[in-house]
Amino acid sequence: ALTMDRQGRVVIPPLLREAAAMAGEVSVLGVQNHLEVWNQKRLLERFKKEPFSEDDGKALSEFGI
Repeated sequence: ALTMDRQGRVVIPPLLREAAAMAGEVSVLGVQNHLEVWNQKRLLERFKKEPFSEDDGKALSEFGI
């Protein structure tokens, strides 16, 4: 777990940035009670492999989304 500084920023340690290929553009996703930071290219590849489904829509509707 990482903590935010006074300006709301989180510093991701270099070892984690390197392992996740965090260079260039990234996406920050809110997932229930935490945030996920993704390499933009990897995230788009995942969406292509696992597109949004009807079941995903039903799950979101349970949260009022």
